[in-house]
Amino acid sequence: ENVRLERVEIPSSIDNLGLSIPVLYFNGFKRADDSSSLKTLVLSTSKTRVTSSALKNASNFYKLEIKKIDGNTIIPELPVIEKDGKEFLGWFIPGTDTKVSSGDSISLSSLSIEPRWKEHNLVKHEGKKATCTEDGWTEYYTCKTCSYNTKEILPKLGHNLTHHEEIPATCTESGTRDYYECTRCAKFFSDNEGMYEISEIVVPSLGHLLTIHFDKEEANCIKEGHKEYWQCERCKGYFLSNDPNSSPVALFETVIRKTDHNYFLEWSHDEDEHYHVCSVCGAVEESSIKEHSFESKVIAEPTKEKSGIRKYTCTVCGYSYEKLIHPNGHSYTDENKWEKHIPTCTEKGFTRKYCSYEGCKFYLDVDFVEALHHENAKLHDEKQPTCTEDGNYEYWYCPDCGKYFLSADKTTPVGEDKVFLNKLGHQYETDWRYDNSWHYHKCIRCDEKTDVTKHTCDQKIRNAQTKKADKNCTSPDIYYYSCVCGYCPEDDNLTFTDGSPLGHNLDDEHHHPRIEATCGNDGNIEYWQCSRCKKLFSDKDAKNEIELKDTIIKATGNHTHSREYQSMGDSGHKEICSVCHQVFDEILPHNNKEKVTIDENYHGDKCEDCGYVKNKQPHDFVEYGTDEVCSVCFYVKDKQHTTGGGFDIKPETKEPKGQITITKEEGGYRASFILDSDSKITAIKWFVDNTEISSSIECSFYTPDSRSYNILCVVFNDNLVTSYSEMVVGGNNN
Repeated sequence: ENVRLERVEIPSSIDNLGLSIPVLYFNGFKRADDSSSLKTLVLSTSKTRVTSSALKNASNFYKLEIKKIDGNTIIPELPVIEKDGKEFLGWFIPGTDTKVSSGDSISLSSLSIEPRWKEHNLVKHEGKKATCTEDGWTEYYTCKTCSYNTKEILPKLGHNLTHHEEIPATCTESGTRDYYECTRCAKFFSDNEGMYEISEIVVPSLGHLLTIHFDKEEANCIKEGHKEYWQCERCKGYFLSNDPNSSPVALFETVIRKTDHNYFLEWSHDEDEHYHVCSVCGAVEESSIKEHSFESKVIAEPTKEKSGIRKYTCTVCGYSYEKLIHPNGHSYTDENKWEKHIPTCTEKGFTRKYCSYEGCKFYLDVDFVEALHHENAKLHDEKQPTCTEDGNYEYWYCPDCGKYFLSADKTTPVGEDKVFLNKLGHQYETDWRYDNSWHYHKCIRCDEKTDVTKHTCDQKIRNAQTKKADKNCTSPDIYYYSCVCGYCPEDDNLTFTDGSPLGHNLDDEHHHPRIEATCGNDGNIEYWQCSRCKKLFSDKDAKNEIELKDTIIKATGNHTHSREYQSMGDSGHKEICSVCHQVFDEILPHNNKEKVTIDENYHGDKCEDCGYVKNKQPHDFVEYGTDEVCSVCFYVKDKQHTTGGGFDIKPETKEPKGQITITKEEGGYRASFILDSDSKITAIKWFVDNTEISSSIECSFYTPDSRSYNILCVVFNDNLVTSYSEMVVGGNNN
């Protein structure tokens, strides 16, 4: 337990109850990590075989020893040891290029051999996404000289089918057949296994089936007729043409209204009036009714003893009758035989005096009064017929004569059939309507309902209204049961599922590789995040769900000390972690080197760790030959050179002048050399910590660390050279 062996010897056989059982193969350790310290494996020239997986995790392995036993000189089967990114070359005698293979003979009592590898000559291959029907593979590499291959097969996904129930086609609208649709590849199938693909799911509209025919029936004055029309056997609609593409009409549009009466030209009559009658129904034409216009003629003269005879004949219709003429003439004194005729809408009023003699029918009309001319007729507005009530056209009705008129002049009376319209009757919609309890068919013209039925929610209807939840990684589409009318109560206890879950999508885009923690920053384990549900998993197969906190590898907190420092002025300096750049709290004393040259103008005590300068003093020059030397730090200055806040360069005949400035900017500094107008230089170079950074008049340099930086400017003029240096502090404290 918890022991890591460095050397393992495999026996050629083991004893079991007195029997010698040969060891046929060595397959490694029970726990793969136990081979991590293995360096040497000892085999014999038996038939023991070492499998390749036995040394898979033996990262420190470097030697295989083979012992000759029982006179057997044949080397056993040797394993192939794989190593990431390398091609296995075989087994070699150490220090030589002699390769040893299985089946070779050995003459020594034992032989040590070592594995060798070389870098793969890799070729990159693009990956391919798996589809419903074809496997895919990851991006992978192969070696040009060996069988090394990192290709990983991505199994085909299979179809993710959603079921769509049949939507029957109607006369005017297309429908769809019962089918299954794959949400991945958008193909259609006739079965729920996705085996039988279909290309067409739309069922064309059926068109009207005009098999019911009605011949034209003429209207007359007694009854209405109808036009020739057809009725669709499927939708029961009405059509005025047998063309299935024609537009349907309402039933009342097929009706031919009653016709006017067809009156005889010959007169009919009674004792008082003459008139025309209809040749079909015998109805009297009201407007033709007129009183007779008689002419009289004595056909037998009266005597004193005997009455005469007077014949009266209507000059219009020919009706005639005879009256006796009283022997002694007429007498109109008996008022009991007078008749008062009240004026009507069309006839004048008058008094009719009959002869007082017994048996005499002669009369005399006097005291005429004008006709009324329908003066009491009342206008009735037009009223459209409804499902339950008759309608009418605009008309006038005279209460005096009981006649109807369609015009304001009231000259031509019409029958009731020309005035009144029959009620339409209910016509119900084919689609269901519903409320929270009932469904029904509603009349297209009024609020009348029929087929009123209580809801029964047992239908599996799949549409946007009945869908409760879309499919997700772990759940298929969920729908509410609904009624045949389409009512959906959205009852969580009445649901059904359809299709399959989408499954988690853990593609490379949502893969988070392992990041090791540092001393100051957390890292993370390798994990995947589903692009749909955003859940996290520690494996690519989405079997082990984890939380975000489970992905974090805490920072170690162990900083690395590598002699990086931040100056704290005279008090000392602080160490800086070279990994996370954290500045430690402890202030350490400066490691000063005294009286060192700072630049051409100064010397002082300089810390060899952080570069901080203390006790900065100007040079104390003394003449030394043609030069001047500082008596403290021994800095040598040519007498021809002069340095200071600016500097002068003095060739033999010219005296160029210029000024150097160093200014702070974000992340570092900017240095510039400003040359006087009457001066001349041939070259300039800038150095930071002895590294040349620029040969321009101006330059910028980056000082990220909290330490001192040495800035040096070297200027050339003909054969003369001078320089200027300055110390600046970098990092956040500069």
